[in-house]
Amino acid sequence: MFKKLMLGAVAVAAVNQVSAANADTGWKWTVGVNAAVARGNSSSTLVGGTILTARKWEQNELSFGLDGAYGKANGAKNVENYGGVAQYNRLLDDRWFLYGHGDIRRDTVASINYRITLSPGVGYYLIKNDKTTLSLETGPGFVMEKFKGVSSQNYFTLRVGEKFTHKFNEHVSVSQYAEYQPKIDDFGNYVVDAGATLSAKIAGNLATTWTIRDTYRSEPAAGRVKNDVQFLAGLSYAF
Repeated sequence: MFKKLMLGAVAVAAVNQVSAANADTGWKWTVGVNAAVARGNSSSTLVGGTILTARKWEQNELSFGLDGAYGKANGAKNVENYGGVAQYNRLLDDRWFLYGHGDIRRDTVASINYRITLSPGVGYYLIKNDKTTLSLETGPGFVMEKFKGVSSQNYFTLRVGEKFTHKFNEHVSVSQYAEYQPKIDDFGNYVVDAGATLSAKIAGNLATTWTIRDTYRSEPAAGRVKNDVQFLAGLSYAF
């Protein structure tokens, strides 16, 4: 299972964290683990992991992220998802940029065998300084997905997203993202992904992290609920 956690193809929120690194730097890496255990009237276990990297040079911004989570409650699997995200930004000036975005997800509990999204588009930094960044992105998208027991389907979407990062001081920072993807020919069928991570350094490059992730599907797989929320606490190491 840990192999899946490490090699499973987002962490979208953590990619946002490292995308705010200073320009003309080499690759910056962050590796994180998280876990939650409850015993007593209920018995539950959740483990997860992330691997993130990003680089900025000249007019280019490139980031990759892998993440996964697995959990059981009262002996039954209630969490199993993993995926990855990649994005390349080409700065046109200090604020405007063109981007290419791709992500892949698998969620067995939600009966999603796979969901692959590819999207080019344009973005703009509303805020961009040493402490805070806030950007908006929009563009067309193409989705390839398959629910368990159902034939695969491919369709075009509109992708609208925003990303926010802020450093309160040298030790505490927060990152947040949100993304809305409706089908081009049916805006009633859409997916919303959102998340936020608070990070506080313990010592050196070691930090504690608290993350919330939410995925809402207006038309989920048969027998599944529309909304999936995860709360995660763990440790991360940057180098």
